[in-house]
Amino acid sequence: MIIDTIDNIERYASLHPDFPKIFNLLRTMDLNSQPKGRMNFEGERFYINIDEVPMRGKDEAFPEVHNRYIDIQVPITATETIGYLPRTQCHTLQSANEIGRAHV
Repeated sequence: MIIDTIDNIERYASLHPDFPKIFNLLRTMDLNSQPKGRMNFEGERFYINIDEVPMRGKDEAFPEVHNRYIDIQVPITATETIGYLPRTQCHTLQSANEIGRAHV
């Protein structure tokens, strides 16, 4: 898990072959002016999901894991608190794909 600001995104470009393309989109696209919904890129190789949801506090948040994709979250208009557990402590969690809460 990487927790950082969008200003430092280039530090992570070498971690996945698609990251440079995705990071370029995040840097150049005006996310505030995009309609809500899913935008697919390169077929469905990766997508951006613009969503407007209330930010949850620690008591309302649920742990999630991602087994089939990488989840990059960029809060646009609000601040979000993100927690994490080491994967070795995630014994009883369902993946986000399995519970239908997949976002990129």
